[in-house]
Amino acid sequence: MFSVVAVLMLVLAACGGTDAETSKGDDTNDTSSISNVSIATFQPGIAFHSAASGIASVISDNSGLNATVRPFAGPKSWYPLMDSGDIDFGTTDFLVKYAVLGIENYDSMHKNIRTVVIGNHIPMVGLGVKESSGIDSLKDLKGKNVAFYTATPESFNPLIEVELKSVGLSWDDVNKVQVSDIGDGLEALREDRVDAAFIGDPNAGVFIELDNAVGVKGLNLADITPGKFDDFPEDLKAEMAEISPGLTPTIREGAILDEPIVTYHSPNLLTSSAKLSEDIVYEVVKTLYENYEELHPIFHWLEEWNPESMFRPDPPAPYHDGAIKYFKEIGVWTDEAEEFHKEFMEMLEE
Repeated sequence: MFSVVAVLMLVLAACGGTDAETSKGDDTNDTSSISNVSIATFQPGIAFHSAASGIASVISDNSGLNATVRPFAGPKSWYPLMDSGDIDFGTTDFLVKYAVLGIENYDSMHKNIRTVVIGNHIPMVGLGVKESSGIDSLKDLKGKNVAFYTATPESFNPLIEVELKSVGLSWDDVNKVQVSDIGDGLEALREDRVDAAFIGDPNAGVFIELDNAVGVKGLNLADITPGKFDDFPEDLKAEMAEISPGLTPTIREGAILDEPIVTYHSPNLLTSSAKLSEDIVYEVVKTLYENYEELHPIFHWLEEWNPESMFRPDPPAPYHDGAIKYFKEIGVWTDEAEEFHKEFMEMLEE
């Protein structure tokens, strides 16, 4: 999820955008006239960007739409643009619920963000330390220096909080060392300015490079070993879901991990602006459902995208009307989904 290279200076205009006159507004009903739609995501070098590029390619190749990717520093940069209707689509994670409801790191509600389809579970290691650090468990982090992310606080700090809480710790029990983003956090770990930093997809080159240079390892969530994973506390699972919607424990191994660890994952998703026309979103959902196999060879995250995974009744943001139309058409929309959608929309109207 969070594989990162150094932040690049990008010319956003060269990355495509939206034709407001043809893709916006409730009076846009003829998708045959649509030329461009935009997909917001992270910077190049981050797995989200690779996934968004693959999604854009499949949409452009199999529909009447031309999808282009627009990179940003993080979701907090483009959520306001989606809320206002200046960004059409975006790839993000389930923490988007915080933005929609205006809680945690958000001062106001972004009521016009909508779910389009659910994607894959994001592979993550979580807090990582140097192999030579002498730190063998999350409890050992008490009093240690832990990276605290300032440029993208909505993405990483809640997940670190989950790990600390899983062993009875909090941010008050560690020394918060401010870093800007993932790249800065990894440099801080390399230079011993922090004892622990966030590590995303263990297959990502940026983490493999760090592992080759200094040797890193992951720490077991709740200090529970893989052999005792079946005994993972149910109350902790529920607490994880409260802190970060969709977050569940899992076992991860391979790549930079010399041995399996208990960690977590959560789904990513494609979102859209509520101000985008129903017909456009309907066409995008239909295109992804009917051509999902074309996603698989593009990027390893997209291998999990299939009709069984693309819908769930309890998304982190209400479904767009265009998505609902397609889900009803293919018979996957349920009474549970209808009730959840109704209650979510009522929250946004309060």
